[in-house]
Amino acid sequence: MDQAPIDVSGLLDRVDQAMFILSGERQLVFANEALLSRLGVSDLPTLAEQSAFLQPPAELPSLGVLRMERPWDIPKRCWYHLLFVHLSDERGDEVGTLGFLHQGRAPVSVPKAPSGEPDERLERLRDQLRLQGGFEAIPARGPLMRRVVQQVRLACGAKEPVGLIGPTGSGKETLARVIHRESPFARGSFSVVDAAAMPPELQRQTLLGSGRLVAPDESATVGLLDSPFSGTLLVKNVTQLAPNLQQALAERQQEANLPWRLIVTEKRSPEDLLTRGELAEPLYHLMSILTIDVPALAKRPLEFEDHCLLALEQLRTSKEQATPVIEASAMELLREYHWPGNLRELRQVLEQALARQPKDENVVTIARSSLPRRLRRSASASGLGIPEPATPKLGLAELLSEVERRLIDVALAESAGNKAAAARLLKISRASLHRRCDQLGVGVSSGDESSSS
Repeated sequence: MDQAPIDVSGLLDRVDQAMFILSGERQLVFANEALLSRLGVSDLPTLAEQSAFLQPPAELPSLGVLRMERPWDIPKRCWYHLLFVHLSDERGDEVGTLGFLHQGRAPVSVPKAPSGEPDERLERLRDQLRLQGGFEAIPARGPLMRRVVQQVRLACGAKEPVGLIGPTGSGKETLARVIHRESPFARGSFSVVDAAAMPPELQRQTLLGSGRLVAPDESATVGLLDSPFSGTLLVKNVTQLAPNLQQALAERQQEANLPWRLIVTEKRSPEDLLTRGELAEPLYHLMSILTIDVPALAKRPLEFEDHCLLALEQLRTSKEQATPVIEASAMELLREYHWPGNLRELRQVLEQALARQPKDENVVTIARSSLPRRLRRSASASGLGIPEPATPKLGLAELLSEVERRLIDVALAESAGNKAAAARLLKISRASLHRRCDQLGVGVSSGDESSSS
């Protein structure tokens, strides 16, 4: 018995999600009732007159999915998130575009310059913040990162705590910011507590306040856990918190109807941390509800060029430079390096390379020669950078210097360029580290940890 054809338009009209369809020529051919109602439009012909609002860019990304933000001025100005999905036939030819619309929040307004035009520096800053805060900041071409994005989307729609597990510099804070921005807690603030960077007393005051420990003539301070805080609390390196603070954090997060959500980061799995006695059991159970494993940069070969371009765009907007281009030979060298410091080290390397380029060029080209010497030295190396047999032989002194240089590179990458922290990792004095850096030609760039922790 033949089945009756499915009434697709009727089916889409009954869903609550605001949706629309554009033809291959980018003409609006369908808008469901949820979309018309959301935008305050009576029918499809009326909406078609304003269809520029629903138009994607001329070309969608290679993955065929693009998210962007636009204002709608009828009857009053409101911002919406638009998601465009490329529709193609069996041969891969474009046949149309499926669109989804979500309520958004108005971005920070950009003050006008004396000429009446928007201030270009603030425009660039806003662009940079959008790059850091949305799914555009998570390249996902291979299976590992596609799984990460799936888990992040799941976390965005939930209210439970999230554990982000991955090596230093792999982008855990970036993922936490995306989860916050797309979650039910987005209207609140995004607060970061880095337990590894705080002495125990400062940890306690930040989370619990000063309480009864203050003198009678002093006022007590309120910690984050007892304040009217709403939004997302990111605790980095959570096992560096004292056990009683881990316990207090877990107990507070288990209370009903909290106006904030907990996200924690660590380098090892919750199971491993619990076995080592570094993680309180109540916090272990919270971290295990939704754990996202963030792979090292070396395990993301399909996304590597995307990460380079994203880092360059963020640096360009912050430093007011022309659009950078990476030469093929330079990109090959970048790919060959093993990146112990992950995304943070990649950003620092590109920042160093940009600093060596002329500032008055329309196009800034990053050549192989502009990359740090350690990358060029280790082009055919692995591990600690000891040359393989196919490379020219080095004398013992040169070989030991190369190993020392690599150890310092790794320590600096692990400590985000902080020489005092790197010296502690290497178990030498800060003065000794400064001296050896000068002797070995090892440089440090400040970098921006927030985009790659």
